[in-house]
Amino acid sequence: MKFKLSITFLFVALIASSVSAITSYNWSSSAAADWDDNDGASWADELGTLVQKPNGLYEVRIKSSGLVARLDTVEGDWSYTGAGTRLRIYDGATLNIVDGGDLRGFGWIRIGDATGNKGQIGILNQSGGQILLRKLKESGKLCIGDGAGIIQGSTYTISGGILTYDVADATCAGQLIVGSRDGQGSFVVVGDAPVIQMRNLYVAGETGYNSTIGTLEFRVGSNGVSSINLAGTAYLDRGTNTVANLVVGLTAAPVRGRDILLVNANSRIQGVFDSLNGGSAAEGALVSLGFGGVNYNYALTYAGGSNNNSITLLCVPEPATVALISLGLGLLSIRKKS
Repeated sequence: MKFKLSITFLFVALIASSVSAITSYNWSSSAAADWDDNDGASWADELGTLVQKPNGLYEVRIKSSGLVARLDTVEGDWSYTGAGTRLRIYDGATLNIVDGGDLRGFGWIRIGDATGNKGQIGILNQSGGQILLRKLKESGKLCIGDGAGIIQGSTYTISGGILTYDVADATCAGQLIVGSRDGQGSFVVVGDAPVIQMRNLYVAGETGYNSTIGTLEFRVGSNGVSSINLAGTAYLDRGTNTVANLVVGLTAAPVRGRDILLVNANSRIQGVFDSLNGGSAAEGALVSLGFGGVNYNYALTYAGGSNNNSITLLCVPEPATVALISLGLGLLSIRKKS
C-alpha cells in the first residue's frame, strides 16, 4: 500500500511479548512511499536506510501536530496475522483514507493516545476505500477518543467507503467504540454513501470505564444518511459518570414523511443517550431539524424498524397534515352513515 505524506512522520514501534517500543523508526517521505506493495520495495527511515515491510509485530504510530497522512491505493494490503498488529493516530495527527485506499488486517485501531496527557487527539477522515478489522490485537476493535483525560477533538468522520470487520470470523469482536477508556471521542456519518457494518457499537458504553464521553453524529442529506448496521447491538452510556450524546443535522432538505434510520441492530438496544441535539433523548423525545428556513419534526425511538431493534427518528406529521387526515376520516365516516 502507499501513503502520500506532506511534512509527515510515521513512528513505528516493534511489539514483542507485550513489550512496546523495543525498536522504533521515524519514517518520512516527500513522495509516495511503498509499504506492503507488490513491487517489494521498502520504506526508508529518516536516515535513508531501507526498512523491511512489517511482519505482523509492528504498531504503526501516526503522530505529531499538523501531520497529515493520505492512503489512496490498493496496491497490496495489510493482512498479517501477528498479535501486535495495530494502528494509533494521535498527538494532533490526521489520517485521510480516500478512494482506492485499502487498510485491512489491523486488530486494533485507536484514535487518540492512552497516556492521559491532554491534547493527544487524533483525526481519521474516510471518504472512500475500506477499513477491515481482524482478530489480531484485542480481537478487532476501533476506538475513538482513547485514553483517560483526553480532551474533546478525537474524531472519525466517514463520508464514503466501507468500515467493517471480518464477518466470516465468529471470534472477531468487530467493535466500534466511541469514547474509549475514559476519553472523549466522536463518530460522524456524513450522507448516504458510506457502508458501515460492525458487530457491536459502544457510545460511552465500554465496560469498566466510568468517565467516558462519546458523541454519535449524523449529517443527513437529500437522500438520507447511512445507518450503522450491527450484527449484534449498541451499548449506550453504561458507566457511572459517562455521557453519550446523539447529534443529528441536515445538510439538505430531507424527503418529507420519511423516517431517518440511524442504527440498525440485530438485538435490543442497551441503554439510552443522555442528549439529542442538547435536549432530551428519552424514548419518544421530539426534535426539530431545520434546513433552508423549514423545520422537519421527528420523534426518537430505540425500538424502531421491523425487528424493534433500531435507533430511528420517526417523522412527525405537520399539524396541518394531521388536520387534513382527521378531516378525511370524518368525511369518510359521514359518507358511510349516509
